[in-house]
Amino acid sequence: MAKFDRKEVYRWAKLAASLGFLLADRKLRKDVAKRVRSRVGDASEALYDRYEDTVDRIESAAGVLRGQTHWPSRVGAFLVGVGIGTGLGLVLAPTSGSETRDAIRDKTIDFKNRAVRSASDVASKIRSASDMPATGTEI
Repeated sequence: MAKFDRKEVYRWAKLAASLGFLLADRKLRKDVAKRVRSRVGDASEALYDRYEDTVDRIESAAGVLRGQTHWPSRVGAFLVGVGIGTGLGLVLAPTSGSETRDAIRDKTIDFKNRAVRSASDVASKIRSASDMPATGTEI
């Protein structure tokens, strides 16, 4: 059996007596109980939130492992947002409708010309690379 030092026993007894006197006061006891309930409730809510977050992450990871991803819906939402933004831009544009349409047409034609030019540059580079002599040694 463990031996207790007299001072240690005295300190524990003093602590127990102090707590007994404190909890004997009805108002103080109710306040302590209220605080304990509040803290337990807060901890319980935080624990529940963490649990829900963990479950959501595990379900998401399991869906990815099964090949179920939700990126098409996100891309679709992005494209819908772009469409709405374009529509609002056209409606709220400071120029008239015909000027806005002309500007859009000009930008579209310019973009198409740049894309065609870029594609032809890539095609010519590929052709010139295939016309180059082979490197290395021939047997």
